Amino acid sequence: MSAKNILIASITITLITLTFAPAEAKAEPTPNFVVNYVIRDSLDPETGDKFIVSLELEEIEYDANAIAWVIAKASFIEIHPDGTETTWRIDYPDTDLPNNLWWVEHENPENPNVSEFAAVPQLIGTATPISPDNDFLQYEFRGDGLTTIPSKPTLLAAKMTFKFKKQEDPIPLEEEEDEPVEIDPPNPDFD
Repeated sequence: MSAKNILIASITITLITLTFAPAEAKAEPTPNFVVNYVIRDSLDPETGDKFIVSLELEEIEYDANAIAWVIAKASFIEIHPDGTETTWRIDYPDTDLPNNLWWVEHENPENPNVSEFAAVPQLIGTATPISPDNDFLQYEFRGDGLTTIPSKPTLLAAKMTFKFKKQEDPIPLEEEEDEPVEIDPPNPDFD
């Protein structure tokens, strides 16, 4: 059985907008900070959102003006033309950083600014669908820092590289050939 792969989006060095989302009250631990990366078809905020990558961050340690954050949860939300959403999540995704600690320099560590989270570490993995009827999502996502848009100087935007691909099964099962297996000789005392 082969896995079904559907490429959703693959863009290199694109521009996306950054937003801050206050942490909602939940029964589970509350993240210290949530950053949403909103991907649109164009830079016009009037066009509908295409995809949102939401990173819930937890503060682990700090040093002067830098804070070490860990990504506690990454959510990938595809927004369909009819307004419905498909969501995938992964807890504590792996990054390309030692111990998955994302050190971010802050002008004011007591009040981090969303613009300070534009250089997202490389995230590569497979996220689980929230609804079991959906496929898994293979993702690659990285931020290369803030950028300016001459026609929209007040728009907070970042250069990003990302790829999203739906897949039925995150690990295709390989068919193994029949191999000989040793069988113990029958026990003469057992009849």
